[in-house]
Amino acid sequence: QHLTGRQHDNAMNTLISTLARTNIQEALVMMNELPYGSAYQSAVSSIASQWGQKDPEAAMAWAQGLGEGQEKRNAINQIISSLAQRDPDEAKSYYWTMEDENQKKYLARAISQQILQNDVSEAIAWVKSLPDESVSDHAYESLLSSWVYNDVNGLLQHLESTGDQERINQQAPNIARQMAQLDLNQAADWATALEDDNARSDAISRVSREWLEHNPYEASEWISTLEQGNARDRAVDSLVNEIQRSDPDSAFAWAITVNDDSRRKNLTRRVVDQMHRSGQVNEAKSTVRSSKLSDDEKDYLLKRLDDKESTRTD
Repeated sequence: QHLTGRQHDNAMNTLISTLARTNIQEALVMMNELPYGSAYQSAVSSIASQWGQKDPEAAMAWAQGLGEGQEKRNAINQIISSLAQRDPDEAKSYYWTMEDENQKKYLARAISQQILQNDVSEAIAWVKSLPDESVSDHAYESLLSSWVYNDVNGLLQHLESTGDQERINQQAPNIARQMAQLDLNQAADWATALEDDNARSDAISRVSREWLEHNPYEASEWISTLEQGNARDRAVDSLVNEIQRSDPDSAFAWAITVNDDSRRKNLTRRVVDQMHRSGQVNEAKSTVRSSKLSDDEKDYLLKRLDDKESTRTD
């Protein structure tokens, strides 16, 4: 049977990937016979991965000879990644032979990620030892972003011990999310204690979303204790989104407590629209009229409901 389209591309990718494990040159010949497209792109990736594990210098020389474009960049990154996974020490040695800063950044990141799996202290020490500050910072940021998923408390302890509040603020959303998956109350206490406004807002938003997925009622109890401001508004936004279908009256009651005018208008509109879709037009009008919204906000929502009804009956 003659394969065409995606079936053909998938078959060629499997064939070249298998061949590249034992005979790179034959795989290259087959790749070069392919027209440019998804099969060619997959072949480049497969060859780069296999060759990078066996002979990274030869593989890199080949990749450098590819035409300028995304395939070349992907191939180089694939070779770098394969080398770091196979032998981090060899990858470290290879790092010092590189000149391109972007490639050095990618390799430093790949090496640090690999070392991190076994020894956090070694990974930190290695990235900090790199003389190129931009490469070192890039690898360190990547290391922190991975560490938060492996050991959030260990990461936080490290950052606090170094007094690096700036990076704590940068990592606050990820720290809060991972912490919330372990202990919601601990995450809530940590997030609300952050001094930086943006970091606190981001962290509280992440905690609220995690808590809402786990237990919307408990989450709402916590959100009710938050001080007025952007952090609370974002948490209420998530709460309204979670309950507006099952309990639109409560969702509306929460929506009108939002401090920011634009966000409050958007939230109340979303709840009213949801009630309209559910056939609760009269209930929606009654809820709006009895609310503590300003007359202008009430008029806007009531007119919106009337317009939707008019459109439906036309």
